[in-house]
Amino acid sequence: MLVDNLSDFDVSMSVGLLKSAMGSAWPWNEDLGDNLRYLILRDISGAVLAYRLHEGAEPDIWSYHVLDFIGPENQRLPLEFKTLSNVRVAIIGLGSLGSKVAVSLARAGVRNFVLVDEDIFAPHNLVRNELNWLDVGFAKVAAVARELKLVAIGADVKTYTASVAGQENSKFAGEIYDEVATCNLVIDATANSKAFVVLAAITKRNDISMVWGEVFAGGVGAMMARSRPCLDADALAVRSHIYGVLATMPPVPNGRSTEYAHEAGGEVRVASDADVSALAAAMTQFTLDTLCAGEATVYPVAAYLLGYRKYWEFKGPFDTIPIDCTSARRPKDARESLTEIEESDLVPLREAMEADTHAAHNSAK
Repeated sequence: MLVDNLSDFDVSMSVGLLKSAMGSAWPWNEDLGDNLRYLILRDISGAVLAYRLHEGAEPDIWSYHVLDFIGPENQRLPLEFKTLSNVRVAIIGLGSLGSKVAVSLARAGVRNFVLVDEDIFAPHNLVRNELNWLDVGFAKVAAVARELKLVAIGADVKTYTASVAGQENSKFAGEIYDEVATCNLVIDATANSKAFVVLAAITKRNDISMVWGEVFAGGVGAMMARSRPCLDADALAVRSHIYGVLATMPPVPNGRSTEYAHEAGGEVRVASDADVSALAAAMTQFTLDTLCAGEATVYPVAAYLLGYRKYWEFKGPFDTIPIDCTSARRPKDARESLTEIEESDLVPLREAMEADTHAAHNSAK
């Protein structure tokens, strides 16, 4: 409630005196009784005084000190991040990597998300995921969406419990692809080649930036890469170039690898939450640079191998191997050649596009 001057009010005033001082501005017609009421006064200078009122046998007033968290001295983000509230980011895959990147982007200022993942959050996911025990049993997209809204009040999050490259209804798949196509940037955190091919096709068709990455088995290191319209080659070309560079390097030491573990010489190494968090932090910064920096980027190349320990080509922890993908760029009208497997991976996307075309044709009749 706005008053002329807070100096007219004394915190030692009884409820009756306070009511008398406020006159017709007093907000309650009935007696307070035993109920607690809260009254906040602000004067024309902006000063604020808050009261908790209780009128009973012994009327009391408590004053509260009001903290201002809105002033410029509380600014905690770089000024260039102000534009992030206007961008929309799609994150495909809300596992250990995707969930961490999503929350970190929300902390940086991103307020509009599209989340896609088919999985349910299980107890064994707790060792690396951003979520916690309260989220066990819920769809990952729903749980991450809830977390984003707790971090960023007012966040707009569209969720799909589905697989981008799975056996989804073509109409439903088309809806997902259309939603992803409205975004400014797509993050592939699936480490799934089929999903990558579909997302690469969507981003190329709609001139959207794409960032992707994965932790190497055993947590020995990671890879991250990106494709920006007009600045980099398309995502498929960047990936092909990375594979070409990797083919010139010594092979990874023999061993058996699973999703996060690598076994060699009787030793089993498993990627830890710290390993995944390291990549998530790097990918988040990579993404923020993609969204905010444009040609003034601090990253001179489109792909990086990140070492977390001495292994393979990594000379030690934090060893970084940049991969220059400039030569991967092709003329805009050049067609990226796909393998037979990749062509089959694009079938759901083509079916969805055809379904949209038929629907539009029928509605026009």
